[in-house]
Amino acid sequence: MTKKNALLTGATGFIGAYMLDELMKTKSHAKIFVVIRKVDQFNNPIKRLEEAYGHVLLKVIN
Repeated sequence: MTKKNALLTGATGFIGAYMLDELMKTKSHAKIFVVIRKVDQFNNPIKRLEEAYGHVLLKVIN
């Protein structure tokens, strides 16, 4: 079976974080692209993703 790419929006929210975790556990996708809100002085979703998934390849595109 050919692995497919996945696009997930809201990956730092409650449901999105759960879905991202499940997608990463199954390893059934070639790449997982996530869309998150922008970084501001009070919120850094990129840092949260790096802390949670720093053990896997994480590429940030601005």
